[in-house]
Amino acid sequence: MVSIKHPERLIPFNEYFHRSCLFNVMIPVLQYYDVNQSFLWAHTYHFNVIKNGLLQKKYVSSLPFAALLNEAGIEIVNGDATEKLSIAVSQLLTEGLPVIMWVDSYYMQLKQDAYQRIHWPHCLLIYGIESEKGLIHCIENTSVESMAYSKRIIMLQELEQAHEGYLMHFSDTPFYDQMASLFGIRKNPENITQVNNDVWTQYHSNVCAQKSIIKGGINKWSLFAENIIQLCNNKDEFWELYDDIAYNANDLLNASKADLYHFKSLHGSDHSLCNEQSMLLNTYKKYRNIIFKKKYTNKINADNIANVIYGTQISEREINILNIIESMNNYD
Repeated sequence: MVSIKHPERLIPFNEYFHRSCLFNVMIPVLQYYDVNQSFLWAHTYHFNVIKNGLLQKKYVSSLPFAALLNEAGIEIVNGDATEKLSIAVSQLLTEGLPVIMWVDSYYMQLKQDAYQRIHWPHCLLIYGIESEKGLIHCIENTSVESMAYSKRIIMLQELEQAHEGYLMHFSDTPFYDQMASLFGIRKNPENITQVNNDVWTQYHSNVCAQKSIIKGGINKWSLFAENIIQLCNNKDEFWELYDDIAYNANDLLNASKADLYHFKSLHGSDHSLCNEQSMLLNTYKKYRNIIFKKKYTNKINADNIANVIYGTQISEREINILNIIESMNNYD
């Protein structure tokens, strides 16, 4: 078996789900290299948008993803696209580099919500390969509903098909600054700049500079609430769109969990900020639980959803959080 050194130090990250699978397989690599991931949160802000009637979080970074990693002393090393997948992976692992690979979930039997159903770009983290047995050792999750990552062994042939599927369906779609579909991650301390210094000041600056955009996004919550209540009163349309509604509810919950983690990481000394976010998180949990419960009871109740959405003043709480962030000029 070809693997990185000390694969036991590469630990799945399950504290929350941040933005996409790329971040949740990148975080174990940062921890493997003893790099504090707070710089990722410091250079990112998000705001609400409405897409197809649902509320979504649009993330914006002050630096391109690869450039941000580079400034933190993390270098992306592209795999050899001219070689067979197994050889390209082995070459990177032989250099001691954890490997991230993009695949199409449609071909992944492990992906319960996508396999043979939808083409969906996804990435996983590889730390070992047994070419003679046709096995890949990786960190991977199973579905949107169950975000738990763990170390798994997957057939090489299946991953080859999934990787080819990604190249076929998504190769001309820019993901994170046109990064390669297969790459290793190397620590290069010589590149480290001031990116890690005073992360709260950087985050505070980003949020305050975009306050009007973020506040405008918060105001979209009422439109989203009206759309959901209307769907609940139209059972046929609700069940037709149920998968999208459920995924969206899960995404909103995950984004709220991520925000709480980031606030603790960036400015853990401020209890008012974390308390407000904790209460907001509880509301998203209630909403998500109602939506997912309907999957198993086959019942929908617009009043229950309305009580959660309107009774907890989500918009007001998000405005409070924004105001608290703005008032915190320094890291105390």
